[in-house]
Amino acid sequence: MIKKIIFGSLFLGLLISIAVFYSVRVQGALTEKTTIYISSEDSYKEVFEKLKPRLKSPQLFDKIAALKKYPSLIKDGKYVIDTDQSIISIVNDLRIGKQVPVNIKFNNQDNLEQLAIRLSEQLELNSGELYRVLSDSSFIAKNGFT
Repeated sequence: MIKKIIFGSLFLGLLISIAVFYSVRVQGALTEKTTIYISSEDSYKEVFEKLKPRLKSPQLFDKIAALKKYPSLIKDGKYVIDTDQSIISIVNDLRIGKQVPVNIKFNNQDNLEQLAIRLSEQLELNSGELYRVLSDSSFIAKNGFT
């Protein structure tokens, strides 16, 4: 009788382990392909809130992120996360800063001030500082601008 209980417990433990492994490593963690923008001022809580509506298991994501110490390693940028990625893969991409390029558009800007304002809207830049750099004659000469 004791052997049956021990064997049953081991078998149940094995099934639970397989289920957890599958949900963490194999199964897609998102309900839809997602693009998120993480600001340099975002906290872990803000990043988690951006992902939470699209996560199949927010609690599991939170636990894995804590285990991998992601809350202290947040990197800003644009991230595209596919539906076939596992939770571990998502946390790893966010931890190492695996961002995708940001496309910048700035057509019909009549002067440098308007250009600096337009670029600062799309990037995390101060428009005044950007204007100062773009109008600096040594910067222009050094980079071959006319």
